[in-house]
Amino acid sequence: MAGAFLFQAAANGIFFGELEWGNTKAILSYFVTELALHYALVLICMAIAIILKNNVISMVIAVCLSMNVMTIVYGVINSAIQKIGIQNFQIYKYTITGKLSLLPMNPSGNECLAAFGVAIVFIVMMISVSSVVFQKRDI
Repeated sequence: MAGAFLFQAAANGIFFGELEWGNTKAILSYFVTELALHYALVLICMAIAIILKNNVISMVIAVCLSMNVMTIVYGVINSAIQKIGIQNFQIYKYTITGKLSLLPMNPSGNECLAAFGVAIVFIVMMISVSSVVFQKRDI
C-alpha cells in the first residue's frame, strides 16, 4: 500500500508537473485505517483457508470478498433482520469489506474509530478461530 501511494505521488509529480500533499494528518489517518482493514481482510482469507483446507474454494471466497460479491449475502441478511422487526439495519456497516468501501478519503475521527473497531473485532475473531482449528488438528 505504501508503494502504491508513493508511486501515485511520483506519477502525479511527473505527469502534472506539481505535487501537493494536502493535510498530512488526514492522509496518515486514512492510510493507517486502510492498513488495519486490509490486515483484517488478509486474516479473514487466511482463516477461511485454514478452516476449509481447500485452497481453491478459499481463494474463490477471497476474490469474492475483494470484489464485494458479498453484498448479495449482506442483502439477504438485511432482509432477514428487517423481517424480525429491526428497521434501517445495514450489516455492511459492520463488515471489513463494507468499511473498506465506505471509508471516505478524508475520514473523521469517529469514522476512523469505527473502522478500527470493526478491524480489531475481526482480527481477534479470525486469530482465535485459526488458533482453535490449528490446536484441534495437532491433537
